[in-house]
Amino acid sequence: KTGVVNTAFSPVPTGCPNGLTMDDHGNIFIANFDGTVDEVTQSGAMSLFASGGLLTPGTVDGFTIGPNDIVYNAGQNALYTTNTGTNTVVKIQINHHGTAGAVTAYATIPGPDGLVFDKHGNLYVDSPFTNSIFLVTRGGASVSPVVFSGTEKLDAPSAAIFVGNTMYITNSNTGLTYPAGYVSTVVLK
Repeated sequence: KTGVVNTAFSPVPTGCPNGLTMDDHGNIFIANFDGTVDEVTQSGAMSLFASGGLLTPGTVDGFTIGPNDIVYNAGQNALYTTNTGTNTVVKIQINHHGTAGAVTAYATIPGPDGLVFDKHGNLYVDSPFTNSIFLVTRGGASVSPVVFSGTEKLDAPSAAIFVGNTMYITNSNTGLTYPAGYVSTVVLK
């Protein structure tokens, strides 16, 4: 199929949007490299949701990068975003009336990028700069790299999704082992 790309809404000019997620009410949350998270309502109204503090960008290889990917937990009472520039997964608590609450450090991961929760509430964090995926157990209790079996290696993983127990992972192919980027699958047991 083909389609037409149209601008649905336009973030603030300095936002540098990267990750986005949607809540059960149809509101979209956008993680911006500039250290902000924006909210876009169903009507298209955009406003600043959270900024500063743990969302403040850091530097990676000369590039200033703040919030990157963003996801909700299953209960939709918290947003999680990767601050790639500070090697931090940041948790933004959602107040009962839908505003940003406490912003806390949830985990320290080298160069975090993509985020995905499994059905048990564990958070998987892609780390393209280390060719790794890290598992953060429920509640942030422990962080450890995921050990994979098989011959295929990760190559700058940057995003992942779950379908049942299968994780699909994008690989940017920085090692040029294939002609273009590719998607790997991992079945977790």
